[in-house]
Amino acid sequence: MPRREIGRVPGPLGVNNIRSTGSSRGPLSSLPPNAVLLAQLGGIVANPNQTPWGGTEPTPVGGPGGGNLQLLDIQQPPFGHQGPQINDVVQGAISTCPAAAAMIAMAHASPAAILSMLTNFQNGSPRVYNIQFRRRNARVVRVTTRFYHQGGRLIYASSPNRVIWPSLLEKAYAVFAGGNSYRGLARSQRQLGNPPDVSQVMQDFVGNFGWIAHTNSQNVTQPLSGLPSSQRRNLTRALRQAGNRPTIAASLGANVPTATNVVANHAYAVLGYSHKRVSLRNPWNNSRIAGGAQFDLTLSQFQSAFQMVLWGL
Repeated sequence: MPRREIGRVPGPLGVNNIRSTGSSRGPLSSLPPNAVLLAQLGGIVANPNQTPWGGTEPTPVGGPGGGNLQLLDIQQPPFGHQGPQINDVVQGAISTCPAAAAMIAMAHASPAAILSMLTNFQNGSPRVYNIQFRRRNARVVRVTTRFYHQGGRLIYASSPNRVIWPSLLEKAYAVFAGGNSYRGLARSQRQLGNPPDVSQVMQDFVGNFGWIAHTNSQNVTQPLSGLPSSQRRNLTRALRQAGNRPTIAASLGANVPTATNVVANHAYAVLGYSHKRVSLRNPWNNSRIAGGAQFDLTLSQFQSAFQMVLWGL
């Protein structure tokens, strides 16, 4: 049977027992290519670090090239007319792929859950939103519509569709899980603390979740191709339910088969499974990357490139 979340799960993206050498490409140690997109920007903030309620805005991680960042008030709606969409989400210039993948998976399988997370608390400039994460007894997080930019481009989570819900959720997560800092979410900054791993992200965004992974005798995760036959049935069952339950998959930390075009040490949203093919979406959301933003793998290819699948219950 699928396993319910109990504490810290084995797997990639921040779990301490993963064995690797050097730094691996992917969302935990590198910047997505062309991930920061143009946005319609409002005015420059007079006192950018102070919130209307007397708090401080989350501190940033430096932008690409080490340039200075500025806070701007973005006067865009949280959602489009059709509500949250999977192509609304673009991972920004820090390694937050588990959160970005979870947002895409939720937009695909349970958009109403995203709508319920955001409440407009105060209009004006800036607008203020309350964000309710789904971890049990999670506090409400209050954030403004001010976001960091560099040269007219949003640096962190953004959208090509002129909506700001991905930016709002990631900013609130920087407050909630990053210690009021985007630096606290970035795996490349792990020497400063313990950024949320993939299991914590699922618990915070989705709530209760199940997971399946293949581990060896040292509890180190291995390709899903090594699962026993009984667990493979559970895997395909979980993949089939991705249209109804937010589902993400974590790739191997190294030695990913080149032909799959899967980025090592990266989280993807799972969109479905049909005719022995798994449909995936890369939160980099860039059609120019190998394989494109959205692509299919055969079940065999998927199992050779991924080490864990997690889904909402």
